[in-house]
Amino acid sequence: MTRVMFFHTKNVAEIKKVKEEDGRINVFNKTFYVDETTPILIKTPFGTEKLYIVKWNCIYPAKIEGKVETKETGERKIIENGKTTIVKEIERNIITQLIFERDRKNTPESLFKSTTLKIVGGMLRLKKPVGGLLPLVFGVLIGSAVIFLMGYLHLIRF
Repeated sequence: MTRVMFFHTKNVAEIKKVKEEDGRINVFNKTFYVDETTPILIKTPFGTEKLYIVKWNCIYPAKIEGKVETKETGERKIIENGKTTIVKEIERNIITQLIFERDRKNTPESLFKSTTLKIVGGMLRLKKPVGGLLPLVFGVLIGSAVIFLMGYLHLIRF
């Protein structure tokens, strides 16, 4: 299970537990792509859970960018055992920004509607690769049969 912080408006958000399937999540009849975004990991008594921050009009979760600004606020003298030490006081500010990227062509509502339609939904599903050597064996057999037939009919020379 995955947790999602869903922003209804600029200041109103709701945290909900949802299921992640095929690199996307569905929240309130809206679909969001989460497979290329690094989630925030939350520790719980049962392990860790992913947290994505999404907005009502963006199909991708927020990217989190942080930076640290440091300033010198002054100096202090400390005298210990007859030795004087000058200590610089430093103030650190941690600035974190949430960046939402919008897609002009798609909205979460249109994405949800197009993937849940029975006719169109079958076409938009991700294709799973056929594993194993079975396709390779069939390709080699059919190719060698065609080459043998072309040689037998004298279309190519061996």
